[in-house]
Amino acid sequence: MKKQEGLVLLVTIILLSVFSLLLLSNMQQLLLAFKTAENLNITHRSFYYLGLLADNFSHSLPYQCQTTHINSPYCTLKKYGHTYQYALNDLGLYPCLKIIKENKRYSSHHWLISIHDVDAQKTLHVRIAKPITAGDCFTRVRPIPEGILSWYLLHSKKKEALIFKD
Repeated sequence: MKKQEGLVLLVTIILLSVFSLLLLSNMQQLLLAFKTAENLNITHRSFYYLGLLADNFSHSLPYQCQTTHINSPYCTLKKYGHTYQYALNDLGLYPCLKIIKENKRYSSHHWLISIHDVDAQKTLHVRIAKPITAGDCFTRVRPIPEGILSWYLLHSKKKEALIFKD
């Protein structure tokens, strides 16, 4: 009888240990899920702010900035609690890519907006088309929308800008 009582006590202790380990494992998985959700939220917020800046720049082209260094190819901006480096590149006039606005065809002027979030190490490139009344097309005309034509986002683990060098 005493052997059975000892065996029951041992099995009970083993079962409690297994349940405790399972509980600890589930708590660790829950903690990792919270960390993942927070990192996803930070990434989303960073991308959202880059998009807001690109949209602001697209409405005020051509945009002049004050560079922080002499002969620097980029400008610096502090906004939304982050430091951004950006460059606005004039890609020129494209007379055969027409923007249809108010039933009129306009030639398009293209810009490349590159914004680098120094803190989050992300770079957003956005190509913008604005209507302009200039230039004749002597080849096939192609209609395009006004505004954002394309964008892509680059991630970096390094502590240096992906596109901007001093």
